[in-house]
Amino acid sequence: MAMGMISLVYNSQLGKYGGDTAISVYAVVASIMTFVIMPASGISQGIQPIVGNNFGAKNYRRVMAALYQASAFSVGITCMIWLIVMFFPEAILLSFGASEEMLDIGVAGHSDYLFKAGFIPIPFIYIFPVLWGD
Repeated sequence: MAMGMISLVYNSQLGKYGGDTAISVYAVVASIMTFVIMPASGISQGIQPIVGNNFGAKNYRRVMAALYQASAFSVGITCMIWLIVMFFPEAILLSFGASEEMLDIGVAGHSDYLFKAGFIPIPFIYIFPVLWGD
């Protein structure tokens, strides 16, 4: 339900301010994010029986070893996929049949991504709790 609501809000705002092309770029980005998240999700689901069996057998050392190995593997794979997405955005967009206008929006948006993802939200993470007294 929440993801549907988020998509509805994004699509209405993207349609209002960016048109059909912006909605198309968002759809491609959402598809790419699915591929980025899929390996981590699969690893976390695959480790559950291993952790459960070893926890039930009170073999806590093996539980922790499995958690550490799965975490390292998941982070490694996700970082590799992230590097591919960061260094080859145009090729990825083209694999989804992107138009020239979509490439302009997608690759231009990509160049500002690190700035927007890091420098804009981080101050708010520290400022908002102070403003609201938490």
